[in-house]
Amino acid sequence: MLKWQIAICFWVCVTCMVLPVNGQSPNLQIDDNFQSRMQEVRQHLLSDTVATTAFRQAVTAFQSTGESDEDIWELIFKITNGLNQFGFDNDELLSKLSDIRFFKRDLYNALTNERLNVIKANSLLISFISLGVFDKEYPYPITSENDALKELDFYDMNTGSRIAEIGAGLGAFSYLIALTNIPDYLATNELTTTACQSMFKGFEQLDAVVELPYVEIIDGRTDDTNLQGAFDYIILRDVFHHFLKPELMLQSILEQLSEEGELLVLETPRNAMSKNACKKVIPLNQIKRNIRRGGFVLVDHMQLNDKEVLLKYKKR
Repeated sequence: MLKWQIAICFWVCVTCMVLPVNGQSPNLQIDDNFQSRMQEVRQHLLSDTVATTAFRQAVTAFQSTGESDEDIWELIFKITNGLNQFGFDNDELLSKLSDIRFFKRDLYNALTNERLNVIKANSLLISFISLGVFDKEYPYPITSENDALKELDFYDMNTGSRIAEIGAGLGAFSYLIALTNIPDYLATNELTTTACQSMFKGFEQLDAVVELPYVEIIDGRTDDTNLQGAFDYIILRDVFHHFLKPELMLQSILEQLSEEGELLVLETPRNAMSKNACKKVIPLNQIKRNIRRGGFVLVDHMQLNDKEVLLKYKKR
């Protein structure tokens, strides 16, 4: 079942999507049907041959500019974010990418309206590619080693849990959670109407292929979670540094977590960011200090890759 409440605010940052770095294969405790569900989703996406063929052609055109695959895919992820999360039209998006116009002119010139529309039409496919769950090469096979599954393994969430992701962006990680056997109820939260619309469409596509848990898309707020009821797990993925009032958001999270609930955090600290990264990021020590002051105690942590860290907290 899928429910959506319309978001009414705006949260602007198109640079926080980073490329996954593959690591060791995780010992992920999910049901045996997960792989088959992922395969069903992949086959469903590939069945739209018009959309996927056009997308392959667009990627080939970008590659013909001579730019690196890393830069090309970073651009594709930014375009997906800009069009689907923030609702930019094509002209607005191109103006936001003006740095590419000066430093990667051939790549910028390859961004035709048709190719931007093709990227938007393949948003769900691109979401799984951005997580590293699907390979970037056609026919986009499911990868056996990727950071998204390592992250799920680190979180070690119990089956039948109530889970919420705050500031879910386009919902890629929430899509992945919904395809496991972990949640009984999944709430996903964003500030922009366009992002909520995109997530609703994505979950609808998934629900047409496989049976999902109860999913609710909730309007985001800048100072509280806007969640109802107690949650076993609340997830913040590369979003903590965006909170305008982190002390109020942490208080809201504290109130919404069950007594044994856990706050699960992925962040890309300032000292690990690339040259194209979001300028709002903060050092890891500051992240830990702020969360500790919010009433949480760190119980586990892991360096996910050369950029991202995972933090697991319980109530103090």
